[in-house]
Amino acid sequence: DENAQSILISLDNHFIEKVRDSMAKWLPQMERSDVIKASLEKRGCFIYAETKEQAIEIVNKISPEHLELSVD
Repeated sequence: DENAQSILISLDNHFIEKVRDSMAKWLPQMERSDVIKASLEKRGCFIYAETKEQAIEIVNKISPEHLELSVD
C-alpha cells in the first residue's frame, strides 16, 4: 500500500544507519519494490530519540493504529 506508514524510532543512531543500509540493499530485490519505495518515500521515516521517555512521547504524538515494540 503506497499510503502505508512505516516509522522507525530508535535510541541508537548506529542501528538506524544499519537499517537504512539494509533497506537500500534489499529493496530493489523485493516483489513490489516500486510500491514499497513509494510508501517509504511518502510516509516513512527514521527518528532518533535520546531517551526512552522521548521515544514514548514521539509514539504518543504519532498515535499509530498498529505499533510494534522491540525493547531491552
